[in-house]
Amino acid sequence: MEKQYRESKLRTIVVTGMGQALAQPDRAVLVLGVSTLATTASDALNTNSTSMNRVMDVIKQTGIKETDIETSMFTLRPRYTHPRDGGLEERLLVGFEILHLVRVLTERNEVSKVLDKAVEAGVNRITPISFTFQKERLHELRIEARQNAVSDARAKADIIATSLGVNIVGVASAIEDAYPRPPRRTYGEGMALRARVGTPISPPHEATVQVSLRVTYIIE
Repeated sequence: MEKQYRESKLRTIVVTGMGQALAQPDRAVLVLGVSTLATTASDALNTNSTSMNRVMDVIKQTGIKETDIETSMFTLRPRYTHPRDGGLEERLLVGFEILHLVRVLTERNEVSKVLDKAVEAGVNRITPISFTFQKERLHELRIEARQNAVSDARAKADIIATSLGVNIVGVASAIEDAYPRPPRRTYGEGMALRARVGTPISPPHEATVQVSLRVTYIIE
């Protein structure tokens, strides 16, 4: 209790330092798959399974490891007719829809090839593409961003301390919030129409890793 009381009497300045590190992303994350509609749930499942098996085989043939492919979403839902505006007609069951999406991690320069092959194999759903970093590179960028956040926090605290006529004598606490901010490119409708001539994908030149650091400085 005595220690807690002494700490509660500390005079402090609290600031938030922001740090960034920029680099060209070397990996891409694709989420793609097949949506299938059939009159029965079993027919929808069979059709979807056939299509997805073909898609998975083609993706692996591009050189992507099986460990870099994982299911992102699998849903089965009934589909009904929609009454006309203001109508009181009873909704009728028209079939069942299955959506199966997989998350694929690939090299940034292989995106166009993977997408073209996947669409040719039957993919009809593609979510926004994101670009990111390999684990080792991301770790290096976070260290750089963290160092920049520390410098930014201290610079802000020095300005405040000088303005208040006090001195910084220590640090009471520091709380970090780190997260990558990979840029995105969106592709979806019409992908199949362009696949045969090569889908034009332009990876971003830079992506940002940002760290937010909340620091409590002790003053006197």
